[in-house]
Amino acid sequence: MARDQDATYKWRENCDEDFQAAAASWSENEWHGKSAQALALVDRAWNSVVMPLVFETIESTGCRDKVFGFHLVPKYGVRFVKRVIFGHDDQEEDWQSLLGALHSFANLEHATFSYDAGVALFEAEAKAEPEGDQAMFREALRRVAPSIRSLQLRYMGAHAIVWMIPSFTNLRRLEWTVSEDEPEGIPDLRPVVYTLAHCSTLEHLSLGEDVESLLAHLAGEDAEPFSWPSLRSLELKDITFFDMDLWKLIQRFEESLEVLSIGVAQGYLAEEIVKKSQTPLPAFSNLRRLQVKASSPFNISRILQLFSLSPLRHLVVSVAGNGIESSSWSSPPSTALLENILRLFPTHLQSIHLKFHLRNTGIHHLHALAPAFTSLASARNISLSLDPSYDVFFHRQKHDADPGTRRERTNRRCDGVDEVL
Repeated sequence: MARDQDATYKWRENCDEDFQAAAASWSENEWHGKSAQALALVDRAWNSVVMPLVFETIESTGCRDKVFGFHLVPKYGVRFVKRVIFGHDDQEEDWQSLLGALHSFANLEHATFSYDAGVALFEAEAKAEPEGDQAMFREALRRVAPSIRSLQLRYMGAHAIVWMIPSFTNLRRLEWTVSEDEPEGIPDLRPVVYTLAHCSTLEHLSLGEDVESLLAHLAGEDAEPFSWPSLRSLELKDITFFDMDLWKLIQRFEESLEVLSIGVAQGYLAEEIVKKSQTPLPAFSNLRRLQVKASSPFNISRILQLFSLSPLRHLVVSVAGNGIESSSWSSPPSTALLENILRLFPTHLQSIHLKFHLRNTGIHHLHALAPAFTSLASARNISLSLDPSYDVFFHRQKHDADPGTRRERTNRRCDGVDEVL
């Protein structure tokens, strides 16, 4: 629990603006986000329990320190390290030190490389094989690559994929945040398609940002013959349109897909796909979990219609909106989206998670509708969860009048505590 709490703290510290604003007012505490490390210092018994969790994931920050290579790696790295992260804000000495220690991690399963680390260590975007230190670092990566089953590449370009992926011969999971910001402009994606198509061991593929041209190649004839017989999970993030190329790619895995996640800005083209289809919709007979994120309930309903013959068990729907007051579509949240879901999937659904990106008055409206949502779902014996969930602090009265004396302010704070309780 402490390990997960620390991870959440770190994520919110970097990504959550509201959290950052609140944290700025806190008193300095060197143990914020280090609960697990604090537990490790209690006594020997706690230390033996906590250390495998503390060193399960190693980030490159601070790895240039001699204590990392001479003490931490031999004592903890050999047995405990499962994931390494080459971050984007670290120094080149940090990346080099962590790369040099990879061969010592006997249980290493996952590696994450940021764009900055890839360029500094391997000249990742270079077409030709580099010389000097970069050539040595590439060779060091190739030696450990067969033992790594999960790989995340952040904003790497096409050239990096072509030379890196073939070394990971046992790759099960690939997450690639695509970058098309190549020095020469739009890259030739045919070598990338050829490389990806021959990852025969892939079970999970995640593609995000600037992937439209890549999807067109993967859905086209360039990708034949496909050799992902074991692909069970597919995630496509930050897609502009749900178009025919995207649909063709998804259909390639009709028999094997168990989990599918789609995030699109516009989903209205899905309706055109249904109308123009000359054949019945695919059944996706093994699909059990589907996650769809789009800008409005209308777009989401059109996408869900394409999977209406699937035996879905779990559905996550995220209405992204655009972050303005109340809601981003023309009308406030209603039960219409849930009613459409229950109509499209009448038999197999076990759980539904509805996420609405709302603020202020939109949240109040959603919470007022919560009993209606729950009633519709419980009638079908379906577990339903809403996000954002109810928070009593949204409903607290605001005191805009004269703040009053110190005693009066204290009494009002106590009244607020009673209201929360």
